Amino acid sequence: MEQPKRFFQLRGFMRSGTNWIGNLLNLHPHICCTGEYHFDVMDGEFRRLIEKTCSPSSILSQEAIQESVVREYELFLKRLIEIGASLQNKKNAFVFVDRTPRPIDSLVMEGTRQIHVTRDGRDCLVSLTYHFLRLENDAFRKFPEMQKKRRKFHRHPAYFKRRQKELLDSEEWVRTRAKQWATFVKNDVEYIGNHRDSVLAMTYEEIHQETDKFRRMMYEFFEVDPDLAAPLNDKTTPGFRKENVASFYRKGVVGDWKSYFSRDVRHWFAEEAGEALIVAGYEENRDWIDSDG
Repeated sequence: MEQPKRFFQLRGFMRSGTNWIGNLLNLHPHICCTGEYHFDVMDGEFRRLIEKTCSPSSILSQEAIQESVVREYELFLKRLIEIGASLQNKKNAFVFVDRTPRPIDSLVMEGTRQIHVTRDGRDCLVSLTYHFLRLENDAFRKFPEMQKKRRKFHRHPAYFKRRQKELLDSEEWVRTRAKQWATFVKNDVEYIGNHRDSVLAMTYEEIHQETDKFRRMMYEFFEVDPDLAAPLNDKTTPGFRKENVASFYRKGVVGDWKSYFSRDVRHWFAEEAGEALIVAGYEENRDWIDSDG
């Protein structure tokens, strides 16, 4: 008997481990987790269109058909996820997961449940900085100091491994990303508190510590048999045998920030995201700022 298709979403801040969790989910033969989709880019315009704020004359905003319009739109999104999943060639999959590192409320399809992962924003900052150093994108367009670091990184990839405190000595970069993480976390914590029945919330750190326990929880959340999942492999075992600064999978550890945060960086981050660290449960107070640990 063919199983009905089911759709879920995986959300978290950039470099919070959504890719790793997607790999954990894909160890199960009935789950296909793919991404990134970033449907929110067009979703905002769609919502404006049906709410008459874009064009008062839009026929799609008529109340008599709006329910049908939204239903067909969400079916379209699910079909796109299926098309993306076809690249994995998992013929026995009937659970499809949209893995996109975006706020949990950026796009919520009717009746869709979500897995949410939170990671210490300080580790996110280190990982994200290395990620953008590696790429040739416009992430540093407004940060001349970081552009210089990128050029240095491409000439000598191991440079910041030897001079760790130089990685984050741009105050503007640290404050911008810390504020972004803090806003993201506070928004998601509030949303999760109001939607506990439809969200499985976990942290990167607890999955890292007890991977098999938490992946079993995820499979059960998706209502598939956990015992059918393949064992952990090189891409899903927490951490990596050797750090590779030039790889998407760089290091995968907990607490890496302590090696890179100078006293100044601690203060910059705390001023922008200290409260969020407490809200997310990573700190009980602000003692960590001037601590040696």
